[in-house]
Amino acid sequence: MQHDDDELTYWRHRTPVGVKVEEISGGSRYSEKLWPLMARQVWEENGRDGEYRSIVHLPDGAPLLDGTDQRISLSHTRGMLVVATLPPTPEADLTTFSPRAAMGVDTERVGREIPAEVRARFLSDEEQELIPDENTLLAWTCKEALYKAVLGQAKSWAECYRILCLPGLQTGAFGQAEVRLDGTDEPFVLYSYLSDGFIVTLALSTRCATYKKAAEGK
Repeated sequence: MQHDDDELTYWRHRTPVGVKVEEISGGSRYSEKLWPLMARQVWEENGRDGEYRSIVHLPDGAPLLDGTDQRISLSHTRGMLVVATLPPTPEADLTTFSPRAAMGVDTERVGREIPAEVRARFLSDEEQELIPDENTLLAWTCKEALYKAVLGQAKSWAECYRILCLPGLQTGAFGQAEVRLDGTDEPFVLYSYLSDGFIVTLALSTRCATYKKAAEGK
């Protein structure tokens, strides 16, 4: 996707895992403080059929799309805002963890460095053997997305969030993970891709509601 980096660019697509993703990128002319406000405004103004939409937050900070039964997750760093959306799940209580609506997203700029001491804190000993140093940032986005997917209900990134297989950033291959909640391991799918110099990673429960046609490649 090519565009004038001075301006904010909106892009919408569906992913192979059946999650709708919207990106706002560019906007280099905006300051660090102003950028996320402007990017969010662009997203709010690009609702379906031109409708304005807004995001509300639960007391724990988890975002919800106001007036709908749809789980959303968002992540931003200067230059990229990502909003991921599931189909409506009226059967799920969006104020708490539910496998039907367990989805999270994270984005980071390619090249961001994760210090060795931080790597040792968020990866278990087993994961440190499994994951090469050059994939540390990808692993970080996986853990952040998993944390959001369970609404932060598991606290220890090293002990409760377990990456079994990293997603293929270049190949599109799915990864696998588990999150331990109340003594039970909840299985998750991981999917990552590159966009405009950023890594975007999605984590969703294997029991999550999805846009089936997108997930099945139809």
